[in-house]
Amino acid sequence: MPKNIKKKNIKNYIRNSATKSLKNLKVKKLECLLLQNADVLLGKNGNEIYKSIKDIKKQKFTNKIGLSIYDFTILKKIINKFKFDLIQVPFNILDQRLVKKGWLKKLKNKKIEVHVRSIFLQGILLLKNNQLPKKLNYLKKSWIIWEKWLKKNKFDPLQICLSFVLRHKHLDGIIVGQNSLRQFEQILKSKIIKDNFQLPNLKIKNRKLIDPREWNRR
Repeated sequence: MPKNIKKKNIKNYIRNSATKSLKNLKVKKLECLLLQNADVLLGKNGNEIYKSIKDIKKQKFTNKIGLSIYDFTILKKIINKFKFDLIQVPFNILDQRLVKKGWLKKLKNKKIEVHVRSIFLQGILLLKNNQLPKKLNYLKKSWIIWEKWLKKNKFDPLQICLSFVLRHKHLDGIIVGQNSLRQFEQILKSKIIKDNFQLPNLKIKNRKLIDPREWNRR
């Protein structure tokens, strides 16, 4: 949503965005329309934005409406005020807020679907320490610990990242990214570890270090 959009233009903006997506995807109906910057719902036009999104569902442009969340601190306020079908959140071995803060249970109690993304942390969990981009050099020490643990246990990083997410049974969907068909096939063919495994302590206390939005600000 444009930051300075006028209230009277919100309905048309959302409708046009949905129509454009349908055309680009060459489908008659969306599975779910997601609002990416969820914090706008807590602003002065929040009610109008929600009403316009809900209208898209009523008009059968989409089966579901949902939110794509980065910041869990605003989620409680939003789900107490508005009703959504689906929430998409980051979840990986370094970012476990969804489970550790009790959000998975809270969302399921409200009968909201939970889809997770960034399970490979934009691919960097699959890299070796000497492959990290310069802007992420501050993670090298942690990645050396990660590599040693993988080698000691004879684990593949792709295998561990997938196994960690898949052992949480109450998730409704997993979004994965890939650069090629070969990469996608590797994900699908990866052997899942069903035995319990204790992840290493990578000694990352500052959450900003593992937030992709912060990487280019450092």
